[in-house]
Amino acid sequence: MHRRTTRLSLLSLLTGERSTAPAPALEREWQGQLENLVIRSRRLVAAADTLRHRPSPESVRECQLAWEAARLPWERVEGFLVGELREEEWAERIDGWPILPEEVEAQSRDYRAQRKDGATVQADPWPGPRGFHVLELLLYSVDGHQPALPDRIATALTADPDRPAFLGAVARELREDCEALRRVGLPHEREQAESSRLPGLLLERWAELLEEACFSKVLLPVQRGDPGLLESRWSGSTHRDVEANLEGMARAGRLLVPTVVRPDEGHLVERWEAGMEHCLRIARSLPEFPGTDLASALPTAESLFAAGHRLMELITADLLPRARAAA
Repeated sequence: MHRRTTRLSLLSLLTGERSTAPAPALEREWQGQLENLVIRSRRLVAAADTLRHRPSPESVRECQLAWEAARLPWERVEGFLVGELREEEWAERIDGWPILPEEVEAQSRDYRAQRKDGATVQADPWPGPRGFHVLELLLYSVDGHQPALPDRIATALTADPDRPAFLGAVARELREDCEALRRVGLPHEREQAESSRLPGLLLERWAELLEEACFSKVLLPVQRGDPGLLESRWSGSTHRDVEANLEGMARAGRLLVPTVVRPDEGHLVERWEAGMEHCLRIARSLPEFPGTDLASALPTAESLFAAGHRLMELITADLLPRARAAA
């Protein structure tokens, strides 16, 4: 693809002349999730400001709920991060995984030192850990290793005023990144761009995301019995992350998959629909991690991986070849 932005290629695909694609609906889905991400990131900043000025178990919990609400549209929009949107490392900026607790603590100390010296704190985006998972560590843990209850977190924040200030700074940076992604993703002027490769790029991304959601996020930590391998281990929201990933693919795929198969290949569309629905049913039955014995979740985790693997095979063996041939 020429050095034209993938976001414009996506818009070209969504608003193009493919008569089989309900393009406006797919575009609205993409736009809606980005808009929702921005709105909820702003609410997260407001909750972080309240927490900074009035640390309490109640304000901690309100900020946690705002974090959880903002994370869902992010997980749903991840499947659109292809081409230049991926090259620009939006996932690294907004999600920030993996992170080491020690790096976050070092960054917090740097922030405290700058405040003490009266310097302009982080006038430029800091190069260290950032995004949802830094906030997760600060909101759900005291030591960066074990989850803590809201009252203990509130006590720690009260004892160290620089910590809630740092938390608020990370929240504001996350909001700015979400707003920047929306601006990048939704340009005001829709230029014509080559979009023939885009269905294949999206399908490749979905196959990769299925592997990540069903194996890396769920099966691997369950098989090893290691809560430390769970992506959202402090908040215990891994199961919701996976469900939102699948929801995003299911919604977009319902509109995209019919455009890459022939009219007489409706069975492939039916297999995609049935496979996604099966994955979602299993994901919604996952227990909360790590609030359960991981070993007890093994049958469900294995079922989710098997269902996701069948969908990956459908993409790589049937859908991707058709998308690439059309390109």
